[in-house]
Amino acid sequence: MTVIVLVAQVATVPVPQLPPEIGLIMVFNEIVLPLVGIAFGGLVLWGVYRTVNRYLERRHGGAELEAVRADVELLRAKAERAEDLALRLGEVEERLDFAERLLTRQKQDRVGPGA
Repeated sequence: MTVIVLVAQVATVPVPQLPPEIGLIMVFNEIVLPLVGIAFGGLVLWGVYRTVNRYLERRHGGAELEAVRADVELLRAKAERAEDLALRLGEVEERLDFAERLLTRQKQDRVGPGA
């Protein structure tokens, strides 16, 4: 549009002034509509990406992927159980050390000091 106005001014053709409403229409056409188009295009591409991703996931590993996820959950449960058993084992070791100290003390009391 501006090129036509410049060419018309260079050719010394009288160009009427544009009404002020056209300025708002031009802003809408040149700024708002492209932004809306870009946003809409992004939403469409995102939807296509999700659809293709779901299709590929089902085709190339749906059942296998679920089996792997189940195995991972099973391993996590076993790891938690092993941590619990490790804590219990530590407690049993402390009790055993305490019992050994008591038995040693009783043996020393029966035999007497210095023997």
